[in-house]
Amino acid sequence: MGIALGFDAINSERTSGNLSRLLSQPVYRDSVINGKFLAGLTTLAILLISIIAIVAGMGLRMIGVPPARKKL
Repeated sequence: MGIALGFDAINSERTSGNLSRLLSQPVYRDSVINGKFLAGLTTLAILLISIIAIVAGMGLRMIGVPPARKKL
């Protein structure tokens, strides 16, 4: 999924003409591709972690486990 998002980001920048402007700067092509890939992967990771946290929280709330502190 991250590869698909990175490819989509590169392809959309290429069709809009921004990629040629970006690569005219002293930036390596590998850095641009890796940055796009990592941005997509990070976005998916944040989305997945937040969905898991929400589902876990709702599940605990529905079965009646209140958040409580342990007494020492």
